[in-house]
Amino acid sequence: IETGRWYQGTNLEERVCEVCGSGEVEDEIHFLLKCNAYEDFRITLFRNCNITNLGFDILSDTEKLVYIVNCHERELANYLQSAWNRRRNFFYR
Repeated sequence: IETGRWYQGTNLEERVCEVCGSGEVEDEIHFLLKCNAYEDFRITLFRNCNITNLGFDILSDTEKLVYIVNCHERELANYLQSAWNRRRNFFYR
């Protein structure tokens, strides 16, 4: 989303996720919480979040994002590395 915003000048509604093809805007919440292309990585991340916060599943998307960033740095880093590698392979095969 930032590439489209700063480098390409693309309007927000046009910055859709090309990886999953859902038609959703590819923002931080989509990348971390929703994109089907990274579901297998997200399962591990969410499992750890549910262990430390039994109410994690009922948080809003924004609250989930904040919780993950603030309370699960290592798991977030693992998710980001795995998802970014998959994304890179998708675009540069």
